[in-house]
Amino acid sequence: MIQPTTIDHRAGAPRAGEFMPGLCASQVPRPSLTEALVDPGSAFDDPGEVTGHPWFTREEKRTILLSWARDELLLEQVARRSLPELRPRSRIDAVIAALSRYDPTAATEYRRAAASIRAPQPDGALTAGIAGRDRGWSGNAKRPWVAGDSKDSRRNAACMSSASA
Repeated sequence: MIQPTTIDHRAGAPRAGEFMPGLCASQVPRPSLTEALVDPGSAFDDPGEVTGHPWFTREEKRTILLSWARDELLLEQVARRSLPELRPRSRIDAVIAALSRYDPTAATEYRRAAASIRAPQPDGALTAGIAGRDRGWSGNAKRPWVAGDSKDSRRNAACMSSASA
């Protein structure tokens, strides 16, 4: 029989003392930092479990919550863009609240990103991308950073050519 090396923290899984009465929390195998980083939503039921975890350091908790915030933000973004009818259950607000204890600046940035994803978008407009690839322009909008796309860029190009002459 294979012995479990970590506790299954998913819904309905037994907790310390439930499957082994008398076992104290310090004797219970814990999810590894790697497991918590790779899939924090499966390693923990709630972001509060991360903040109250007795074994992880402040920096490890911060890193786990940053990973979880990124995952939840991506979930909201994909659902908003591709599958708005699904409306998946996002825990981004709870994750951000927990993250604010360890990194208020990052929590503020994630809060802004979540708000921009949730904001109503005009037809045809894209939501700002997590990786910064999209800049919220609609498919028909001009992109002034591409030479020749706008009057300003043509004017700048003319100034550059006359200055070098």
